[in-house]
Amino acid sequence: MAPPPAEWERKTRASHQVSSLLHALPPGYLVFHDIELPKPSRAVIDHLVVGPRGVWSITTDVCADPVMVGSGRNSDTLWSGRTPLRTQLEAADWESSMLGELIGQPVEPLVCLVAPSLPEPAFDFNGIRICRPEALTRQVALSTADFVDVSVIADTVRRVFATEPASEAVLPTLGTAVLPPKFRPERDRPHHRTLGARLHTIRTNRLVRVAAVLALIAAVIILLPSIESLWRSVASEGTSRINDVIEERSSSDGPRPVGYTLTCSTPGVGWAVEWEWPGDLPDGVAGYGIRTRTAGEAARVHTVLPWSDPSVTPPTIRVTDPGSTTVLTDHRAPGGRTVATTSEPMDVPSGTC
Repeated sequence: MAPPPAEWERKTRASHQVSSLLHALPPGYLVFHDIELPKPSRAVIDHLVVGPRGVWSITTDVCADPVMVGSGRNSDTLWSGRTPLRTQLEAADWESSMLGELIGQPVEPLVCLVAPSLPEPAFDFNGIRICRPEALTRQVALSTADFVDVSVIADTVRRVFATEPASEAVLPTLGTAVLPPKFRPERDRPHHRTLGARLHTIRTNRLVRVAAVLALIAAVIILLPSIESLWRSVASEGTSRINDVIEERSSSDGPRPVGYTLTCSTPGVGWAVEWEWPGDLPDGVAGYGIRTRTAGEAARVHTVLPWSDPSVTPPTIRVTDPGSTTVLTDHRAPGGRTVATTSEPMDVPSGTC
């Protein structure tokens, strides 16, 4: 069933906005639009980007309400208001898989959402990259996937889908050094050398290379004891710092729990929990993670990414029985590892909700 005219117009404007952003990608990227998958499928991929570090299938969607991650049994679902986005994400994942099979190259799904707000400007959800339009080109340009041959993949896309890129990009050739004209040496006439001079140069270059290798080996042998001593010193210092952190977190000034406020805005549906920033991040901690555990139920995760910015508050949740709920605050290291966790029973409010 076709979308309503107003919704179709919003999606069309969003798709045009994304197209303009993609055309601003640096040289070396090719952008295709409106890729139709073979029949009987009716799917049309909004944008296909072929770059030096991979291929992306980009789906554009418009959400009227803020986008947030579900909680409890719905924690595996992304929501726009009360509308689940599961269908859109599953379709984007399936379309990228089909496209990858057709061109013989892995294709990464990327969903660009135009919405009042997202949990983060760009984040991963169930293996799919999701971002706002402002963060789109950064996600593509800063990919760390393996290098691919843009020309070969672009020719395959042309052949399979009988389509052309939006604009021809100047593709860099690997292994070719391109220097500005002012740095290119110029000679008025060719300089010829005798065979003996060329052989002498070759022998000299070989001797220089051999001497450089021998000097490097000798330097490594001489410096090996110093390198070993330095390594032991660094390892010892690192162990000492880790022990200091453990002792610090074991002291009375240990990890701080996250704060919260309970309100009953809608009687009958439970208490609304609004989170409060626990304070400055301790050394070695990149952000806070928030979980709750109610008696008889599994723990619920309320932060997709560690909470590191006091101005961006995690989504409000609802709790029906604060008296049997425990708030868990995880202190996350830069790599994502939990270095400390606090466990605090939730305060029991006066009255019922």
